[in-house]
Amino acid sequence: MNWLEGMALLRLVGLIAILGWLVFGSTSYIDNIRRSRFKNRPPLADDLFYERYYGSSGLQKSKVIDIRHEIEAALNLKPETILPSDRFSEELSAVRGREYGGDRNDELYFLNRDREKRLGVKIPLAKIKTADDYIRTIVKYV
Repeated sequence: MNWLEGMALLRLVGLIAILGWLVFGSTSYIDNIRRSRFKNRPPLADDLFYERYYGSSGLQKSKVIDIRHEIEAALNLKPETILPSDRFSEELSAVRGREYGGDRNDELYFLNRDREKRLGVKIPLAKIKTADDYIRTIVKYV
């Protein structure tokens, strides 16, 4: 193998490595950036979360907790991380530079579009600004 063939092979290996990272590594990189927003936040157990924020709301406890977990799962956050005050424009927002690149916020959007089709309703997603808005809105449909 001459040096020209070696350089071509090296370029090919580099291209494969970059493509591999784009396909497999970039998602975990983005998830780690989003999770870092909550790194100093201690987990809040579901029971305490419900009692503290929704105990007197009249909302069914199991539904509130399920919806909280729905957000956490869709955004690939650690369990018991989300607080009602978390904003979709800040703490739960798309990672900068990935706003239009398949960020996990899209998963919540598609989940609710499927919910709308299944239930034959229109969920006012544009009005949802916080996790609390999301919980109080979606609890009506589950």
